[in-house]
Amino acid sequence: MTGRPIPLLDDLTRPQMQGWACVWCGASLHTAQGGMSVGRAVDSTGYSVEVFACPIPYGCGPFRCGPAVPMNARAGGLR
Repeated sequence: MTGRPIPLLDDLTRPQMQGWACVWCGASLHTAQGGMSVGRAVDSTGYSVEVFACPIPYGCGPFRCGPAVPMNARAGGLR
């Protein structure tokens, strides 16, 4: 989707495979902006999973994804 090559599934970390981290920079996608789907990573057997990246316009990098927000804060705040 972005024109940037997606790494092989065999080369990704578990958070990247699960969609919890950016497929390119590894930054957490548990932020207020979340992530965006960028395609599918394929392994050597042909198995594939959908992968996600830092959202546009923030770009890649742990400091460019926006501030982290606790998951329970999104569902009505801390009580």
